[in-house]
Amino acid sequence: MTGFGSSAVDDASDVTYTTTMNIGGRDISVLIDTGSSDLWATGQVPNSTPTNFTADVTYAQGDAGGYISIAPVQFAGYTIPDQTYINVTSGDPPSVDGLIGLGPYMGSTIRTTVGNPSADPVLNRIFALNTSTPNFLSFILGRSSGPSQPFSGEITVGEVIEGFEDVTKQPKNEVQVLPTSDSGDQHWALSLDTFTGPDGKSIPYTTTVPDESKPVAVLDSGFSLPQIPGNISDAIYGRVQGAQWLTTSPVGPVWQIPCEQELNISVTIGGKVYPIHPLDVSLEITINPDIPNICVGAFQPSTIGFSNAAQIFDMVLGMSFLRNTYTLINFGDFVDANSSVTADPYIQLLSLTDPGQAHQDFVSTRLNNVDTTSDPQYALLPASEQQSSGTGSPANPNPSNEMTKTKNKITSAGKKIGKVVLIAIVAGAALLLITLLVCFFVCCRKRGGKNQRMMSGLGMSGVGFKGTEVPMPPNQPGMGMGGTYAPISYPAPGSHAPQYGGYGYTQY
Repeated sequence: MTGFGSSAVDDASDVTYTTTMNIGGRDISVLIDTGSSDLWATGQVPNSTPTNFTADVTYAQGDAGGYISIAPVQFAGYTIPDQTYINVTSGDPPSVDGLIGLGPYMGSTIRTTVGNPSADPVLNRIFALNTSTPNFLSFILGRSSGPSQPFSGEITVGEVIEGFEDVTKQPKNEVQVLPTSDSGDQHWALSLDTFTGPDGKSIPYTTTVPDESKPVAVLDSGFSLPQIPGNISDAIYGRVQGAQWLTTSPVGPVWQIPCEQELNISVTIGGKVYPIHPLDVSLEITINPDIPNICVGAFQPSTIGFSNAAQIFDMVLGMSFLRNTYTLINFGDFVDANSSVTADPYIQLLSLTDPGQAHQDFVSTRLNNVDTTSDPQYALLPASEQQSSGTGSPANPNPSNEMTKTKNKITSAGKKIGKVVLIAIVAGAALLLITLLVCFFVCCRKRGGKNQRMMSGLGMSGVGFKGTEVPMPPNQPGMGMGGTYAPISYPAPGSHAPQYGGYGYTQY
């Protein structure tokens, strides 16, 4: 049960997580996103006053725009009498009610556009108005596919979730703070010690971030699938018997593995080991009742398209990682309006996954309670027989990879961040080809420009994660079903950056 300082989180089949907040007297279900820093809402918002500033939002098809407006906001028991947000009222907006950005204020396009702390993001305003409230955010993301998961999730402000107080005893992982010149790209990023693969061995990887000795990872609740270096993803899935690296065009590549294959991996951060639930290592997708389900790797190889000079992180740890931790983010001196706070921001992670219980969950969910995980067909292949995706390293991106989260340093006049999320599956007679699955939206920010947020509305139906109906792409031969799927373009049409193919890949 949630109380003051907390808000329940709804889990839509482990693909999106939303919570309810009140804007202008209207209850709105908003996506929770630690990877961005702005609040926006669609539809009519009562008791709202527009400012003289406007923002345009571009997504897969069409556009959405509106004034940066001011309205009273209630969130997690707190009230802000005059919160700025983007009131999306024009164009063809995505089929979501809103989004709350929970990232550092430096990345807020509203704050940058208006130019003073009165336009800070929601959490910064709460901390500024309630000086006795501890400056931290915490959240748990539920797992709908796990039978032992007690609830769908919870998010708190200044409060620790009851029963999980041990999070405050965990290591305080310093947030990687960017130089002032790059502060608009600031994220909740921390150093990662190592990935441990399904063979129980550490997967070697050398960071590409200048002046860092360890890999840098961004914690982003807006990504369904973690985006990790190709060699780490290959080490997780490339030794599975029957694994296939599929590069179906035009959507992009994905690892496909047998659904009965249990893979146990872990991530070590701050000297603590965080086991990943095997139901989070591969995701089961239902096409239709007449076709066997398929499973794809959740930890996807990422080709991050920026130059060495602009490289500021190695990977993005999204929902499939975050479901395994209770996450506490202390803002420290990342509170814009409180210059007296000088403490460094930090992140604490409490492990939630018990490997023994996770194994039982896998047997129950994937194997119909018959444990076949020790059968010879599920033994890993020798390391010498490991398959490679050929995706390369983040410092040497492969422009043909359409499945990309791109962190772009555009010019000194502005910065842009993109999230590419896509789920699409194509079935053929001779071979089942997956064209895949990643998150739920595309967001892009450009400082001081009109193209401030990009959001993708996938509008799909017919395929999806197990227990979920997600649309099939239209105009695919032999499918016998329609949909409103449209290719994602990044950047938005009309942007100065070049595009390759139908989906738009930006290279720098």
